[in-house]
Amino acid sequence: MQNNNLYPFTTGNRLEDRNTYFYIPYNGQEFVNAWLDDREQTLAELEAEPKIIDFMPHGSLLDINFPINTSALMSVLMNAFIEKTELETLYAIANRLLQRFEVTKRIHVSYPENYRAYADTPYDDLSLYVKFACLLQKIYENNPKLYYISGLIKLIDTLSAMVSELNQVEQSALVWLINSEKQNIGTLIKNLETQK
Repeated sequence: MQNNNLYPFTTGNRLEDRNTYFYIPYNGQEFVNAWLDDREQTLAELEAEPKIIDFMPHGSLLDINFPINTSALMSVLMNAFIEKTELETLYAIANRLLQRFEVTKRIHVSYPENYRAYADTPYDDLSLYVKFACLLQKIYENNPKLYYISGLIKLIDTLSAMVSELNQVEQSALVWLINSEKQNIGTLIKNLETQK
């Protein structure tokens, strides 16, 4: 994907050449426009209808055993969210996964109990990034904390950089995520403007 210097976060293999996001100059509306242009370029590459990825029900949060299979964990978390059960545990685990993603910019296929993946644990399964982004978006819709949208933006950056490696289902989910992200940011901007 081609982008401009104001939003350089969606080029290359972002699992290997990880974004740091440190000391990013904001540049006001120009930065927001560059982000929006970048997302529009990604949408233009995707020939898919927007649709959240399907999560297969997979047990209870009370039944988690370590090391945990991350794909199964995502399904358990989404199931808990949909059923509105074990929400305190759901948020604690989602926040821990988000914290680990913010540090490493990677999601590993499995985690030990402390959620610090072993060095040789694979992290190149893009379906995990799609699932985690979908989960965070649903959580954000019900609990609009800025740290969720911050994580979402970074996940979408990673996925946008790797569009050609996503399957059709994952591409549809990315379209849904970008549309949701644009709505999230639009609402934030509108709320900030009304507070002035």
